[in-house]
Amino acid sequence: MGLRSEWNLLKAAVMCYTRLPVGEVHFDAATAHEAARYMPLVGALIGGCGAVIYALAFFLLRLPPSVSSVLALSTMIVVTGAFHEDGFSDFLDGFGGGTTRERVLEIMKDSHAGAFGMIGTVMQLLLKVCCLSALTSPIPAMVVMCCSARSVPLLMMHFSVYARRENSKLSRESYVTSDSSIAVGVATGLVALLALGWVQALAVVVVYALLFLFVHRLSKARIGGYTGDVLGALEQMCEMGCLVALLAVERLT
Repeated sequence: MGLRSEWNLLKAAVMCYTRLPVGEVHFDAATAHEAARYMPLVGALIGGCGAVIYALAFFLLRLPPSVSSVLALSTMIVVTGAFHEDGFSDFLDGFGGGTTRERVLEIMKDSHAGAFGMIGTVMQLLLKVCCLSALTSPIPAMVVMCCSARSVPLLMMHFSVYARRENSKLSRESYVTSDSSIAVGVATGLVALLALGWVQALAVVVVYALLFLFVHRLSKARIGGYTGDVLGALEQMCEMGCLVALLAVERLT
């Protein structure tokens, strides 16, 4: 691909995963899937927005870490339109309330939030606030979290199948993201982790691997593959796992 095509893919990724204006974008099904390679890079942008707000709140306004963390997370939610948080909520409602494959998929497609989703969303936000407040260096952790966590759903797209395919008019190929795009995205996430140090990177990778295996096996057993909500839930779980792992390493070393 040429630079113009890559630039279009990057803008498409920003358009898909955030609410930031990007101007004119050539967009089709193929573009949507190949733009996934830039999902971690867009994550770094999202984390950067939160990091700027945290820095302003903490260093300029002298607000406590807890308040600064809430403002930073709120900023990231606004930037993304709660894109992944919505998937996490739907995932909890579907897998928590559905007893059959059809029922799980039906609940996840329902726009109404249930008890599992609401409680789970509140708890995950509280966990992030607590971890960010306790970390010595929350600003780089925030950027790395948002970047690296978005590389894990790419592996799910590679090693699993889309669960709603039989109900779609789209072809099998339209749900396939190229191996090169997945490799680029995963590599971006790994580079971001290594920026924090190899011990921290190793700890987070182990957590990511465990979360990936858990969600992969669960979604395969319950619905036969993944959906967009499953990917969003996996990303949010990885964000939580990243912060917990970084905090654990900090306390143990």
